[in-house]
Amino acid sequence: MMRCKAFRISRRVCLLLVLITFFSCKKPGAPVCDGLMLAVPDNPAAAGPWDAGVRTVVLAGLTTEVWYPAAVGSAAGGEKQQYDIREHIPDAMQAQVTAPVLQDCDCYRDLPPDTAHGPYPVIIMVHGFGGFRTASAALCTHWAGRGFIVLNADNPWITLKDLLTNINTVFFADQAGDTRRLIAAVQRSDPALDFLAGLIDGDRTGAAGHSAGGRAIQNLGRVPGVRVLIPMASGGVADGSWLVSSLVMGAEDDGVWPYDSQLAAYTETFPEDNRYFVGIADAGHLAFTDVCAIERDKGGLLGIADTYGLDFDPNLVRLGSDGCGEDMLSPEAGWDIVRYATTAVFEAVLQCSDNATARLLDIENVYPGKIVDVMAGD
Repeated sequence: MMRCKAFRISRRVCLLLVLITFFSCKKPGAPVCDGLMLAVPDNPAAAGPWDAGVRTVVLAGLTTEVWYPAAVGSAAGGEKQQYDIREHIPDAMQAQVTAPVLQDCDCYRDLPPDTAHGPYPVIIMVHGFGGFRTASAALCTHWAGRGFIVLNADNPWITLKDLLTNINTVFFADQAGDTRRLIAAVQRSDPALDFLAGLIDGDRTGAAGHSAGGRAIQNLGRVPGVRVLIPMASGGVADGSWLVSSLVMGAEDDGVWPYDSQLAAYTETFPEDNRYFVGIADAGHLAFTDVCAIERDKGGLLGIADTYGLDFDPNLVRLGSDGCGEDMLSPEAGWDIVRYATTAVFEAVLQCSDNATARLLDIENVYPGKIVDVMAGD
């Protein structure tokens, strides 16, 4: 307890100091969801009422993909975006790969945002080791279609292009710092996001991360406005004064980040009274990405590498194929489960959905035989 008399300060000043100390330690309340939103389907895996627009910007020095709720009807007659993955391999390899390597995206380039609704909560997605900013586009576009503004940046020194150039550059990566800078840029309304002016609610921010990206987000609950954290095929979540809820997702047959370690991480995850775990059966490390679906009729990314005689580090070969076998859950089936679980948790907090948590706990009945574990709280 403060002894005001000893410091010879007035009672009024002393009281002020006590109040400051008290409120600086107090956990912020739940976010206020006061935006005007379209109704979304009860099933969190079902597509939302918005088409996803997409733009590429440079934010906090990072090349960043931004998916957002597009103006209703603006996608009519438009062509969906396709990404050429050759962008994410070194220039010398690009010259060898003469045909496009295409990744489909359920999104439309440069549509006008929906200004009749919002403001919208924010989700930051963080890619993993050897990843790239569109690696989990199937998740990002789903969230955008249900009323979120979603960002995913290329994190220097740990992207596919970086590691194919020199795998040792990973030691220079700072994904946690990159993500903090990205959040700060969003919350201060960086000019790169002027096309979304007035539509971003930075006080309702969530983050998801795959593999190394999951580790990068584990402490973000200490960042103002960050309310929900979802590591996938990764570790757990540390406590934070702004953290309201967390979800740890794992894949039963993950050969990169063992499932047992994901279960163990959940036991140390915060907040203890509002944490969840979902484990997916017959799924590998890449179940939370688009990688297994990219050019699968040509053997996927590794098949294309073989076709053009590209030399991949053995660690990247293992990482780039874990979960892509014919005996594993299909990419689309995996996305459906991940969309269901992640969207339920994000919407429960960031959109103040009353029934989202109950739907998450019913996931075993929705996907019989495809869920290994579901846990909530202690």
